[in-house]
Amino acid sequence: ACALPILLLMTYRQGVTGFLYYTMNRWPNQEAVMRVDGRNRTNWNPASYETANVDGCLFYAGHEGPITTIRLENVRDGIEDYELLSLLDEESARALCDRLIRSPINYSGDVEEFRQVRTELLEKLEARRVEDER
Repeated sequence: ACALPILLLMTYRQGVTGFLYYTMNRWPNQEAVMRVDGRNRTNWNPASYETANVDGCLFYAGHEGPITTIRLENVRDGIEDYELLSLLDEESARALCDRLIRSPINYSGDVEEFRQVRTELLEKLEARRVEDER
């Protein structure tokens, strides 16, 4: 649940100013029209590649229009986190990133730790806003 937002934190930490999500609508081998049950489950096989589960699917083609995915919501959250980090001073932003990211292939997968860092980010921004109002 936090891998995509972490990826956007990595882009911030490395000074990358853009992010390309290669494909958003890859739905190969789907023979039937998508149906969604009352619990948001579908009749589609989520494997967009032979062994990859929904990689490349940010939304699905629903009968009445696009159906969002948790992956799309995670990308949105990651972009918002990137923007929030850019509002902090560089040292504080890097320190928050470093608590979750040890290297490009070694990062925290702990959802609770991720939430704590996000909460601290918001608290730092709120404290700065209050200070600026004085």
